[in-house]
Amino acid sequence: MNQQIIIIGAGAAGLMAAYELAKEGQKVIVLEASERSGGRIYTAVCDGFEQPLELGAEFVHGELPLTLALLKEAGIAYKPVKGKMLNNRKGKWSSQGEMIPDWGGIMQKMGNLKEDMTLAAFLQEHYSDDQHLELRFIIQDFAEGFDLADPTQASVFALKEEWENEHGQQYRIVGGYRKLAEHLHHLIEKHGGKIYHNTAVNEVNWIENEVTVLTSDGQQFEGSKLVITASPRVLQTVKIKFDPALDGYLSDLSQIGFGSVIKVFLQFEEPFWQEHERNTGFVVSDQNIPTWWTQSDQENCLLTGWLGGPEVMPLITVSEEEIIDIGLQSLSNIYGIGKNKLREILVASKAMHWANEEWSMGGYSYSTLQSKTARKLLKMPINNTLFFAGEALYEGNAPGTVEAALANGQETAQRILQLKSQK
Repeated sequence: MNQQIIIIGAGAAGLMAAYELAKEGQKVIVLEASERSGGRIYTAVCDGFEQPLELGAEFVHGELPLTLALLKEAGIAYKPVKGKMLNNRKGKWSSQGEMIPDWGGIMQKMGNLKEDMTLAAFLQEHYSDDQHLELRFIIQDFAEGFDLADPTQASVFALKEEWENEHGQQYRIVGGYRKLAEHLHHLIEKHGGKIYHNTAVNEVNWIENEVTVLTSDGQQFEGSKLVITASPRVLQTVKIKFDPALDGYLSDLSQIGFGSVIKVFLQFEEPFWQEHERNTGFVVSDQNIPTWWTQSDQENCLLTGWLGGPEVMPLITVSEEEIIDIGLQSLSNIYGIGKNKLREILVASKAMHWANEEWSMGGYSYSTLQSKTARKLLKMPINNTLFFAGEALYEGNAPGTVEAALANGQETAQRILQLKSQK
């Protein structure tokens, strides 16, 4: 019997699982459909920009133990995110001391719930009157933008738990998140593992402890275990055929929310936003591209825009040039500068629509009312042979992050090692 362990996907979860298994002497191969490792970690060098762009994951959201431990182990530098949080709504500026006004009161109302409910139902029950109209929109916008969540599906219990743990220092990785992906890639190969790029899996045939994987370029790989780290959206579109079929498990996957995001990158000749506030960090607005941030370095002339949640999907057929135009119009409205003037000082531009990325088809997961039960079912191996893994199955306090993917990849590897040790 071939004891090789096959991992589908070289994102953070797949890389971490492969490293944990390889360092324990397991024979591991990773099959990655795209030309690079990292998945939704995507640091890219783009024409006209002064620095690499974080097209995907960008921030380390707090003192995340696994992420920071790996960075320190590799000697990869990271730095705190600085700058003020500003708010611009209806053309008026304010400093944003809290992410949402009356934060404490909202958390208390969420905490007083006896049963879980969707965010939309919670807002209707507690903030439906005209007096709270603006606050209702702010809460909804935050859930959509920060969590990529559909308010009609998102769990209040899960949002509360996440939001309560989101405070604290955030960091950026010097040189980009790709440094972390490259470090894991190196460790896997150092311990004898192999990573195959441009190797898309289209069929899996399996029985207990025997797996045959067929790829779109005609290759065949055999092993005793298979770890599946493809995103929920990719798996739900039946890009991979399983025999025997996994219909029940794919149905469970549909119970986990999966949102998308658009990122817009605009490099200017000068940091015009400093005329309003020299120490600008983040700007949250009511524009079509609502959230913008700087690079903290005061002379850096890059702005990054962010639109997340259900509002992303109507733009799935919109061209990159049109998305960039929407971004410029949003900045024009925020700062009162003509869009043509902004174009005159624009040096380079780039937009990334993650729903259009073939091998991810979205950004990251969020919890619905059914997600907790679905995760527990999906984390159970199928006949001790097939294992699902990825940030969507993470159950800790940092959902939707690289940390979540790393932690679940590590947990999955440990589960496999435990099964092997019992033989």
